[in-house]
Amino acid sequence: MKVSVAAQALSARTAAMLKYTNAVSNLHTGHSSTMETTAEVVAFIDKLFDSVNCKPGCAKKGKLRKAVKNNSKHHSFWTEAIEIIKELKFEDSSSKIAVKAGRPRLVRVPSLEGWITTLESFIRISKLLFEKYSIEYFYPRFIYQDPLENFFGRIRSLNYRNINPDANTFLHAFKSLVLTNLLSPHSKFANCEVDDGDSLLDVNFLFESSSNDKENRFKMPSTSQQQQQQILDHNSPSGSLKDEIILEKIKVQCSAYTAGFLCRKLTKKNQCKSCLKTYTSSSTNENIYAYIKLREYEMLKNDNLAYPSENFIKMYRDGSNLIHKYLNKNACEKNIGKNLKKMLNKSLRFSWLGCCSSHTEILKSVFFNSIIRLHVHNWCNIINKILKGDIKQKYVSKMADIHKSAYEKYKKLVLRNKSV
Repeated sequence: MKVSVAAQALSARTAAMLKYTNAVSNLHTGHSSTMETTAEVVAFIDKLFDSVNCKPGCAKKGKLRKAVKNNSKHHSFWTEAIEIIKELKFEDSSSKIAVKAGRPRLVRVPSLEGWITTLESFIRISKLLFEKYSIEYFYPRFIYQDPLENFFGRIRSLNYRNINPDANTFLHAFKSLVLTNLLSPHSKFANCEVDDGDSLLDVNFLFESSSNDKENRFKMPSTSQQQQQQILDHNSPSGSLKDEIILEKIKVQCSAYTAGFLCRKLTKKNQCKSCLKTYTSSSTNENIYAYIKLREYEMLKNDNLAYPSENFIKMYRDGSNLIHKYLNKNACEKNIGKNLKKMLNKSLRFSWLGCCSSHTEILKSVFFNSIIRLHVHNWCNIINKILKGDIKQKYVSKMADIHKSAYEKYKKLVLRNKSV
């Protein structure tokens, strides 16, 4: 059953339609009654929108703007509205055809046929839901195609801009979106509304401790022994501790995924298989690699994602923390890239990286360039988001002083714009 997009049109569209036609002719309902004034037409269109535009919490705004039930007034109104719209015509006096003919003409616009399709579809949907499935009520606002448009927009934006995915690409993109829901559900410049849809699955179960964790524990990088014990102790009754456990596992798994990206950078620059074994792991069954496995497209890509070793993950996390701490205090200084390289070379341990002495310096250089470029860009993005107001104050309050200063600047800018 086809539901027209006209059901979700805004009232402005109707106003524009009336403005375009300049004048409205008599509107006949088929029952010898007419609507002769613009006010009567606008009142009818308003009731029409109310009848198909209801969602939870808006029942007080209009008699028809409420949930559709088996005995509600929507059914009789829709039947009557279909007869009215079938007779609805507009008086056109400004088009080339009317000017050439020297007299106004009566016309019908495509939106009217769309409204007829919409209302007939709602009548059939109501009959199906109430008679076959015995539901108590439904909200017409939820029967529209904007969620579908948002979904396809996310399919096209996944990984890279692919406006014409083949069946195999679409299959794996769909699986990834169903599970992860990582992309924003709505584009800033989209012509459809934000929908309230959620992921079918809650992926937090990927980060929760299983019954086999005690038998196969993984040492969390960059954490003390006491913190590791707290993170791995899933029998703790504290709800906040459980949230910290999940958050820490998410951070570690995301760090492993990003560290794998850097591993691929190293491999492209130096293809020595002996050196490869020092910064990648041959075992992929650890919990820390769960997110990498989730992002793996075995049928789509020829080369699998990289699984970094424990030492490489530790080095990556320590390096990223050092970069952000340095930028928080010295972002305005010159030669940031050179200073960061000196700091990383002095603070991190590289004795295990590469088994060939001739390759170690190459690997270090690629690692420095990649991680500095990645996290300087990330740090700047965070500042820009704060200045734009995209990060809430409760999150900024837990960040460094420079982030708090950026948020204060954003608040002053907002107040200044309001005063203007």
